[in-house]
Amino acid sequence: QARIIAVADTYDAMSSDRSYRKALPKSIILQELKKCEGKQFDPHIVSVAIELIENGDFEKIDTDKITNSLFFGGRKVSKPLSQKETLLLVD
Repeated sequence: QARIIAVADTYDAMSSDRSYRKALPKSIILQELKKCEGKQFDPHIVSVAIELIENGDFEKIDTDKITNSLFFGGRKVSKPLSQKETLLLVD
Protein backbone atom coordinates (compact mmCIF):
# COMPACT_ATOMS: atom_id res chain seq x y z
CA GLN A 1 0.00 0.00 0.00
CA ALA A 2 2.97 2.32 0.46
CA ARG A 3 3.51 2.29 -3.31
CA ILE A 4 -0.08 3.41 -3.82
CA ILE A 5 0.26 6.13 -1.22
CA ALA A 6 3.48 7.39 -2.87
CA VAL A 7 1.67 7.99 -6.17
CA ALA A 8 -1.46 9.38 -4.49
CA ASP A 9 0.59 11.76 -2.33
CA THR A 10 2.53 12.97 -5.36
CA TYR A 11 -0.69 13.53 -7.27
CA ASP A 12 -2.14 15.43 -4.31
CA ALA A 13 0.98 17.60 -4.00
CA MET A 14 0.99 18.48 -7.70
CA SER A 15 -2.79 18.96 -8.05
CA SER A 16 -3.19 21.20 -5.00
CA ASP A 17 -2.55 24.91 -4.66
CA ARG A 18 0.52 25.56 -2.53
CA SER A 19 1.68 28.76 -0.88
CA TYR A 20 4.46 29.00 -3.47
CA ARG A 21 2.54 27.94 -6.62
CA LYS A 22 -0.85 27.14 -8.08
CA ALA A 23 -1.96 23.57 -8.77
CA LEU A 24 -0.34 22.07 -11.85
CA PRO A 25 -2.46 21.20 -14.88
CA LYS A 26 -3.44 17.56 -15.36
CA SER A 27 -1.21 17.26 -18.46
CA ILE A 28 1.90 18.20 -16.44
CA ILE A 29 0.95 15.81 -13.64
CA LEU A 30 0.54 12.95 -16.13
CA GLN A 31 3.90 13.77 -17.75
CA GLU A 32 5.63 13.70 -14.37
CA LEU A 33 4.07 10.39 -13.36
CA LYS A 34 5.06 8.84 -16.71
CA LYS A 35 8.59 10.22 -16.35
CA CYS A 36 8.98 8.60 -12.91
CA GLU A 37 7.25 5.32 -13.82
CA GLY A 38 9.55 2.40 -13.05
CA LYS A 39 12.08 4.69 -11.36
CA GLN A 40 10.48 6.45 -8.42
CA PHE A 41 7.07 4.77 -8.69
CA ASP A 42 5.84 1.21 -9.25
CA PRO A 43 4.91 1.01 -12.96
CA HIS A 44 1.74 -1.01 -12.25
CA ILE A 45 0.52 1.61 -9.77
CA VAL A 46 1.33 4.44 -12.19
CA SER A 47 -0.55 2.80 -15.07
CA VAL A 48 -3.66 2.36 -12.89
CA ALA A 49 -3.34 5.90 -11.52
CA ILE A 50 -2.97 7.41 -15.00
CA GLU A 51 -6.07 5.58 -16.19
CA LEU A 52 -8.02 6.81 -13.15
CA ILE A 53 -6.75 10.39 -13.56
CA GLU A 54 -7.64 10.44 -17.25
CA ASN A 55 -11.15 9.15 -16.44
CA GLY A 56 -11.56 11.69 -13.62
CA ASP A 57 -11.84 8.94 -11.01
CA PHE A 58 -8.58 9.38 -9.10
CA GLU A 59 -10.14 11.35 -6.25
CA LYS A 60 -12.47 8.39 -5.68
CA ILE A 61 -9.67 5.81 -5.74
CA ASP A 62 -10.42 2.47 -4.06
CA THR A 63 -7.13 1.35 -2.53
CA ASP A 64 -8.57 -2.05 -1.61
CA LYS A 65 -9.43 -2.72 -5.25
CA ILE A 66 -5.96 -1.75 -6.44
CA THR A 67 -4.27 -3.67 -3.64
CA ASN A 68 -6.31 -6.77 -4.42
CA SER A 69 -5.71 -6.72 -8.16
CA LEU A 70 -2.03 -5.79 -8.16
CA PHE A 71 -0.56 -7.46 -5.12
CA PHE A 72 -2.78 -10.41 -4.30
CA GLY A 73 -3.82 -11.75 -7.70
CA GLY A 74 -7.46 -10.82 -7.21
CA ARG A 75 -7.76 -12.58 -3.85
CA LYS A 76 -9.80 -10.66 -1.32
CA VAL A 77 -8.07 -8.78 1.48
CA SER A 78 -9.57 -8.52 4.95
CA LYS A 79 -10.15 -5.24 6.69
CA PRO A 80 -7.27 -4.27 9.00
CA LEU A 81 -7.34 -6.35 12.19
CA SER A 82 -5.65 -3.77 14.38
CA GLN A 83 -4.20 -0.29 14.35
CA LYS A 84 -1.10 -1.79 12.77
CA GLU A 85 -3.23 -2.46 9.67
CA THR A 86 -2.53 -6.18 9.41
CA LEU A 87 -4.12 -7.62 6.28
CA LEU A 88 -5.19 -11.20 5.74
CA LEU A 89 -5.59 -12.89 2.37
CA VAL A 90 -8.95 -14.55 2.02
CA ASP A 91 -9.53 -17.21 -0.64
